[in-house]
Amino acid sequence: MAPGLLKVNRTVCGGQYVNNPFVLILTACRRVHAARDDQIQLRYHNGVLIPENLVSAAQRRPADAVFLDILDAMTDENRPVCDSSRAPNYAPRRFASRPERDGYTKRDFEAAMERLFASGDITNEEYGRKSDRRRRIVRGSSAAMLDDAAE
Repeated sequence: MAPGLLKVNRTVCGGQYVNNPFVLILTACRRVHAARDDQIQLRYHNGVLIPENLVSAAQRRPADAVFLDILDAMTDENRPVCDSSRAPNYAPRRFASRPERDGYTKRDFEAAMERLFASGDITNEEYGRKSDRRRRIVRGSSAAMLDDAAE
């Protein structure tokens, strides 16, 4: 690696002092497939440096559960979403812009949607006027029965 591309700092992260001997800050000084001055906080654990964001990623809920929760929220708000990628209300695109997305991206929600369709947890339902039929994603019968049993 060329000198000066990456810099390791023990004390400053985003202008804040870090008083922990097991935390290092890796900063990109030049463009290395990252924006200049991007910082990654690393934690030393059992002889290995682990990025802090990997620790939080391991603790978050599965994308399928987040997808279903956001689907329920959108349904309660009377904002239908669909599975057509060209529609303005494409579910993964809409879900990726929600604050409760838990860091998941559009691609993560696309994969979750396909798994949920395959398992029958979600289905398409037609709605609208007879002359203008549309489709929206709703919970499937198996998921609805499980939620009713839990309540």
